[in-house]
Parts: sequence; C-alpha cells; structure tokens
Amino acid sequence: MASLCLQAGMAVVCPWLWAGAPALGRFSCTTVGHLISHLIHYTNSIRWSTRKRVFCTRKIEVMIMAITPLTYIKHALSIIPLEPKGKRPLIRWEPFQHKRPTWEQVMRWSQDHPGCNWAIVTGAVSGVVVLDLDTPEAAQEIKQKGVEAVGPVVKTGKGWHLYFRHPGHPVQNAVKLLPGVDVRGDGGYVAAPPSVHPSGAAYQWVRGRSILEIEPPPLPEWVEELLNQPQEPARGVSIQLEGIGDDIERIALGVGQGERNQAAARLAGYLFSFRRMNPNVAAALLEAWNLTNRPPLPLRELHRTINSIAKRQARKEMGA
Repeated sequence: MASLCLQAGMAVVCPWLWAGAPALGRFSCTTVGHLISHLIHYTNSIRWSTRKRVFCTRKIEVMIMAITPLTYIKHALSIIPLEPKGKRPLIRWEPFQHKRPTWEQVMRWSQDHPGCNWAIVTGAVSGVVVLDLDTPEAAQEIKQKGVEAVGPVVKTGKGWHLYFRHPGHPVQNAVKLLPGVDVRGDGGYVAAPPSVHPSGAAYQWVRGRSILEIEPPPLPEWVEELLNQPQEPARGVSIQLEGIGDDIERIALGVGQGERNQAAARLAGYLFSFRRMNPNVAAALLEAWNLTNRPPLPLRELHRTINSIAKRQARKEMGA
C-alpha cells in the first residue's frame, strides 16, 4: 500500500511542483517537504538505472529547494536568487522590481543555482518596506521610537528585519537612517529565510512572525519624515579612504549623475589595489556607497563596473 501511495505521489505531486501548479497551495511546506523526502527514498529503492535514478532524485531535490520561494510567490512577493551564503543577485534582477517572477522562473533558478540564497524584493512590487536593524542598539533605538515587533520579523546574521506595509507611493532606500538602521524600499531587496548569512547563521522568521502568517503593519510616519529630510551622506566608505586625497574623499561621499561610473571605478580600484579587499566585501561596500549618489546607479551597471575593475586588477597581478 505504501508503495502504491508513493507511486501515486510520484505521478501526481511531481508534475504539480515541476509545472508550478497552484495545487501546491493546498499543502503546507512541511507536508510537501516530507512527502518529497519519502519520494526520494522511494526513487532510490526501486530498480531503475543509476542515470534515471540520479536524474529523478535531482529533480525532486530541486522541488524541495523551491518550496519556500514558491510559497513567497503564492503570497504575492517578488523574489530573486542570491549567491550561496551571500547577498549578490545571480540574475539581472531589475525587472523584478516591477513584476513578480513566474513559478516556472523560480523552478528554473532553483535548478540552475542549487543552494542559492533567496531575497524578497522590497517596494511596491511586493507591498513591503523593511527596516534592517544591524545591532541590538538599533533595535533599542527603534523601540524608543514606539515601534513594537507586531509584524513580520526575520532574525538575520547580526540583527533583525522588520517588515511594514508599503504606503502606496515611492519609498526610497536609505543607509543609516538612524544608527544601525537601514531602509529597504522601492528598488531594494533583503535576504529572506531559508537563506544563510555570510557568517554561517541562517535567516529565520521569528516564531509566529512570518510574513506567510501575519500581515505587515503600516509604515511608521517618522520613517517617511526622516526619509524626506535632507540626509547627511553616509560615511562608511569615506572612513576607509581617509588620507588618500581630497578628490577620493569627495567622491566617497556620493556624486551626481555624470560622475557615478567613473567614481565607482576609482573606488573599486582603490579597494582592490590598495586595500586588497575581497571582491564580495568590496561589492557590498560599494552598494552602500551607491545609495549616497544622486541618483544611485542601477545595480546591474554598478556591478558591471566593479567586475571590470576586478578583472583588470587580476590581470595586473598576474603580469598580463
């Protein structure tokens, strides 16, 4: 009987998942995950050729990895894949700032990038704005502002993500809105469970606080009030560049349109050549710097510049 059930499950459940059928919504992630785990064991037990068994097992494993992101899609959230244990997008993600990916796209990403992290794209496309709290002190600062964790909350590698309902008009991204507090609005994204932080810590929804369980509360008015005030340029990069020269110090505080590509190239060259910085760390730092530009460069363009400088530096070190 168990064998017949598993055979039926193989015939029915797999097509549901692989085709991205809405029928998945009738089951919880845990239920489907357990069923697929049994299917993998069943696949390994029957007398198939090794090649066929490996193919089917891998296909089912892809389905398992796609369960959570598919559930996010079901809840009208736009998602993108990130590098494993990292925060860099693995795809050209700008289109998903305006439209959600399809089930088929998510399944393809899961297959092409096994073990990838996942991010929720913030802003109007997902209907959320996220406050990124880096430290316990930041959490205390927010609490003093009267913000209680009544909505969806994620425990991150170093702090927390607090989700709020998008107000329906553009909300900009901001670095250091308050000490240790960043804002991810339109044109931003945040890593989401079950992603893994570079430190090795897993992103986890606080129990009972998953966005799949509760609705985000309204965005506090003081957040928009601070966002609409003239902001002092973020100095995270300028601190790293002290003593290098007035021009570098100037561009590190953010530049206007027409200077951004050249400024990004100069800063990337400095970080790679003089600081010998890991490319992933440098990219994260330059993404933060980019938010101080007026307006910021599209991330795809920024990363194209960073990658170009990184390759040039690698050739130089090899004596090419």
